[in-house]
Amino acid sequence: MVRNKKREITQQTFVCFKEGLRLKKHLKKVHRKREPRALTRCGCKAFIRVSFVGETARWQVKDFLDTHIYEMLAAKYIGISRYIKICMNVTLFK
Repeated sequence: MVRNKKREITQQTFVCFKEGLRLKKHLKKVHRKREPRALTRCGCKAFIRVSFVGETARWQVKDFLDTHIYEMLAAKYIGISRYIKICMNVTLFK
């Protein structure tokens, strides 16, 4: 997020929710009290950067990278994706 002298937001970057990686120290812990969380980050580099144009008083796309490194879910399954994950976890651990 970039602000001007008046503290108004002039630029914002939105990244993929799978951006980044978990720290290695959390993966190598031997003495755990709880089960480790599922790995959800895969280092995806997709993002969109928008900037505010003062003359037109509108937001403008400045940069866009849409190369996700993981397989996307088909649009017709997005509404039930959470249900599918729950069902798969239940059947896998029985």
